Amino acid sequence: MIRYTRHGGHRSDNECTMELMRYEDETCRCPVGYYGDGEQCCQHVIQDCTEGEMHDTLNGRQNVITFIKPLSYSGDPFEVVCSFTWGGATIIHKRRDIYDATDFNKKWIEYRDGFGTVHGNFWLGLEKMYQILQNSAVGFILHFHLLNESLSRCMWFVGKFDLEGESSNYTATFQRTYLSRDDWCDGMFPSLTQYSRPFSTFDHISYPDNFNCTGREESGWWFADDVDCSFSNLNSKRIDDEIVINTNNGTIKLSKVHMQLIRI
Repeated sequence: MIRYTRHGGHRSDNECTMELMRYEDETCRCPVGYYGDGEQCCQHVIQDCTEGEMHDTLNGRQNVITFIKPLSYSGDPFEVVCSFTWGGATIIHKRRDIYDATDFNKKWIEYRDGFGTVHGNFWLGLEKMYQILQNSAVGFILHFHLLNESLSRCMWFVGKFDLEGESSNYTATFQRTYLSRDDWCDGMFPSLTQYSRPFSTFDHISYPDNFNCTGREESGWWFADDVDCSFSNLNSKRIDDEIVINTNNGTIKLSKVHMQLIRI
């Protein structure tokens, strides 16, 4: 029988670790996200942050850099930011105006594989997002958390978020959406709720780009093929060092935004 305890302040090989304590006075030290089964140490990795919340060491902690390995993912475990509260959220996108001005006008391969750093602004990667979504047959909830320049908070929830694989251009479907908290951002998301949207970048146009959306927005996103392109592009180009988002109620300036996945 084992119990999990946080190994406070310990760092090994520049990785934060948690400590796995065995009652037989044997000690294992694992990178956060790894765990044992009582017979061996650190041979398992959590599939996502929802699973991580089940471990006593992690439950209740927020903004923890953690290793995960989705169930069907064939690559090595990779780092994500987890919030082990309210079901365990895997953060897949983060952008803040106080961090470095990360360029979100990237090639398809970069949006597929991910870019940035979990210590600052980042895009986890479409393939990693897709693999995380395979962890649950029931599905995932997608949360958008936004903070504007006046530090007013807005949250938008997608009750069922689906993402197809690369062969289908990571087409996203947003179902059962609703707004929570402040309504200042209620003009942002109509373009995501109408139809399934393929993902596009400037070097990989996934639909008839009649309005040059990737060029005008200077980023990758699930664009609508209309004159407005999107009212919700959280990757849009910075204007005068500020994150400026177009909505159907005009433009808004954001100081912080992130997207996160939680198993249903």
